Amino acid sequence: MPRSRFSRTLILSAAVLGALAFAGCSGMKQHETMKVQQTTRWNLTRIAIMYQLAEQQYKVGDYDKCNETLKDAFGTKAQFAPIFILAAKVQIEQGNLEAAAEHLNHAIRINANEAEPYYLLGVLYQRWQKPEVAADYYKQAWSRKPEEARYMLATVEMEISLGRLEEAQSTLESKLVYFEQSAALRVALARIATLKNDFTKAAGCYRDAVTLMPEDQNLRRSYAEALFYANQFAEAAPRLEELRKRSDITDKSNVLMMLGQTYMGLRRPQDARNCFQEVI
Repeated sequence: MPRSRFSRTLILSAAVLGALAFAGCSGMKQHETMKVQQTTRWNLTRIAIMYQLAEQQYKVGDYDKCNETLKDAFGTKAQFAPIFILAAKVQIEQGNLEAAAEHLNHAIRINANEAEPYYLLGVLYQRWQKPEVAADYYKQAWSRKPEEARYMLATVEMEISLGRLEEAQSTLESKLVYFEQSAALRVALARIATLKNDFTKAAGCYRDAVTLMPEDQNLRRSYAEALFYANQFAEAAPRLEELRKRSDITDKSNVLMMLGQTYMGLRRPQDARNCFQEVI
């Protein structure tokens, strides 16, 4: 074979071998990538099943078994934020707040768009009596899930505790239509009005809340008291009479004093006298 032809043959053979070697390496890498992906999917499937089991155990209050299931789930090394959020809830129930905070921060590292970890961190910092930090976490939770009334009310609650009454009131009033079926929103507005000594507005807010939750006896009492302090005695009298008849009232003397003063305002001295005598 001529030398030039022999050289061309060697070059061609080397090129073919190189191509085969590259294809082999590429195939091996692709196989390894697929294997990793399959393992990841399998671990996520396993941890999702474990999460469902742990959640059931948490709901029935079996925290020991729940912790065991969570420990097995953590062993999969899968990055699944809900399992860390659930672990935090269990730790909160057991009073291990530092451990709960670690789980929540880990959940945020996995998925920073999930709202619940921020809300629960707000709960923790509120317990640690750090209202400014708690308020910030509540706001972060609400910004990620603005349709969640619970997050909004937690934000407002902290604003009220920090004395930001105007800001809290503005926030609530801007959401009245969106959360039109929320009694809690009306109660929060009533609380703000009470703190501002605007008992007429407080009574109106409590009235709306009672309309939404007529069976809530605490709301009915708050409504009656707001009417009394707003000097709306004609409206307050039947509601205070209703409280007077209840057997579960532990401070009936306070109710009777309000009712007696209400009757005085209505110029019914004999009814007022009867109330005051009952207190004595």
